[in-house]
Amino acid sequence: MATLIPSITTCKFDTPGERRFARLLEAKLEDDYLCWFNVPIGQARLHPDFIILHPQRGIARSSSSTSPTPLSCRPQPDYDRGIFPI
Repeated sequence: MATLIPSITTCKFDTPGERRFARLLEAKLEDDYLCWFNVPIGQARLHPDFIILHPQRGIARSSSSTSPTPLSCRPQPDYDRGIFPI
């Protein structure tokens, strides 16, 4: 069962579909998935409905108007600071 942050009981969903999707994510994804609901992302403070993270498979976002898609940004290597591409 995936971990939803914040938990379903404390989320304020805008639509019944968001609640159903959150329950589906929590029930169907494996234990090592983390899912965030309605968190601000980036400098523009955009709020996708869900951010879904898996340690090996990567990160995806989902909004009610779109299907889940991989995020296009990847960290750039900075070898002086010890940041290496995966």
